[in-house]
Amino acid sequence: MVTQEDNDKLNAVLDSLRKKSVERNGMQKPESTEQAPTLTEEQLAYAGIKRRYQKVTFPAIERRGLPDDNCIRENYQRVKSYADSLEDNARSGYGLILSGDYGTMKTTMAVATLRG
Repeated sequence: MVTQEDNDKLNAVLDSLRKKSVERNGMQKPESTEQAPTLTEEQLAYAGIKRRYQKVTFPAIERRGLPDDNCIRENYQRVKSYADSLEDNARSGYGLILSGDYGTMKTTMAVATLRG
């Protein structure tokens, strides 16, 4: 069982890692939770995100349109809901695991979550 003390320690470690990442990659820390740092193509590539995914955001996905597959649509709504409350979820210790077959938008949704 994870205690509040364990959660607090994990959050302290995550905050430290975020700070180091911001310093190392030259990203500015957002002034509020609503303004995420802009990630450059170089930073996204450094993170292992291929060029085809670098402009992916939730609005871009919605403009392009989701596949007709109901399973993908349901998963998209779940991931978007998670991403909309990302900081609260992280603070509470809730993670997200995306799994599925090839072509089910796992990477696309993961990048959209990363980009806010």
